[in-house]
Amino acid sequence: MTTQSMRRAAPMPPVGWRAQAERGASWAMRMTAALARRAGRGPSRAFLLPGLAYFHLTAGAARRASHAFYRRLLGRVPKGAFFRQLRAFADCTLDRMYFLRGELDPFEISHLGHEHLRRLHDEGRGALLVGAHLGSFEAMRGMAGRRSLQIWSAVDVTVARRIEATLAAVGGPPPNIVPLRAGDPSSVLDIADRIERGHLVAILADRVDVHEPAVRVPFLGALARFPAGPWRIAAALGCPVYLTFGLYTPPNRYRLFCEPFADRIVVGSRRRPGPTVEEHAARFARRLEHYVRLAPYNWFNFFDPWSEP
Repeated sequence: MTTQSMRRAAPMPPVGWRAQAERGASWAMRMTAALARRAGRGPSRAFLLPGLAYFHLTAGAARRASHAFYRRLLGRVPKGAFFRQLRAFADCTLDRMYFLRGELDPFEISHLGHEHLRRLHDEGRGALLVGAHLGSFEAMRGMAGRRSLQIWSAVDVTVARRIEATLAAVGGPPPNIVPLRAGDPSSVLDIADRIERGHLVAILADRVDVHEPAVRVPFLGALARFPAGPWRIAAALGCPVYLTFGLYTPPNRYRLFCEPFADRIVVGSRRRPGPTVEEHAARFARRLEHYVRLAPYNWFNFFDPWSEP
């Protein structure tokens, strides 16, 4: 075999979700934001339809991941499931502009468990909020802002740059972001500093990149890959941990959920036996499964956690 043929036959290295280019253009984001400000949410939702149709036709990898999810969840792929999923994702992305500005009037918002966050605020204590790519976390942050609760989002540094660039393009206010840097302990120190000041810091715990430490735990009837990082961070912080989800129902309803997960996360070691990262991730996966069943078209992961990287 020649060197040239070997190069042709060599497998491509795995590409993680962080390395994949985001779909969409800044000009479209600016146009949508301008339309949302001038014409309102209804016309803006209609404006998104051509882009959704294009994405529906061209996003083969996302469609395959979506179908894998519905086969696990329902045992079948409902007709039009992928488009309904995309429609909900587009709505939540659009609504993020309103939530970041504190404009909650266009929405019907109910909440269950908000008293936990209020109690933390009254006691001057911070906490870690763990969520997933399910529905809208910005709905939770928008409601918290109206009630004088300070919430930060801990996200990968590359994702943080994308968020800041997107908000700059649409004229949005700067978000409360704590950048996470792989292998950099200062990220945990930044989170700890905000929690010690009585703030709430949110982190997502359902999507794992190919180069990240991961664990395999049961999820929707089969072993799925979940990130180990959030639980190691939580163990290092030693603070209370709560689960938070904001489930969307068209055309404008959000149900916000907050529930206690642990007073503190402890991870055992050889010297000190205790719970493992896998056990914490498995508990989270069980609760995530519960909320996914409440809103199956709110699953915005678009990556197959059951497949090998």
